[in-house]
Amino acid sequence: MCYSGLNQGEQTMLNEQELSLYESLLDQYVYILRKNPSKEILQTMIGVIGEHDSAKIVNGSVTNGTGSDVTCTEDKTVQTKSGPVEVKKGHRIEVKSMFATVSNGKKIRAQQIIHKEGKCEHILLCDYRPEYNRKFLIPADVFYSRALFNDVGYTNSFTWDADYIPKGIRKENTNFVQEYEIT
Repeated sequence: MCYSGLNQGEQTMLNEQELSLYESLLDQYVYILRKNPSKEILQTMIGVIGEHDSAKIVNGSVTNGTGSDVTCTEDKTVQTKSGPVEVKKGHRIEVKSMFATVSNGKKIRAQQIIHKEGKCEHILLCDYRPEYNRKFLIPADVFYSRALFNDVGYTNSFTWDADYIPKGIRKENTNFVQEYEIT
């Protein structure tokens, strides 16, 4: 049996027939991905990789539950620039993975995050841009008390300076995320 993280909630097992189908289609799927690169596919790839990378960071598993993507399976202390962040067994982690900037390269954003309040214990932001490749683990109560949200009616996004140099209206958010960069 093999686990599948495609369903909402707990991961489900593939039966032998489903696993056989999965394995028979895998080469064709990879071929299609290689021949048809697009931002939509990249976004999906980054999201899946971000969830699995985050699960490794917090000793968790990808669960794609309501309001969270990863559930911690054993207690873990994660070191950040501001000090240790304790992640307890059963804690839910909302993962937001980014690979591109917005506003002519001035900012990076985590979208659809404002409504996760109360549905997770931690926020893990993953910046996969090759020149940065940074991750930030922030306790949710701290995040929702300090984050300054932008575009609340449209993207429900949290933005910070794309170059990590604090300035302008995103200065506070830029300083804030850097406090919780995983070391």
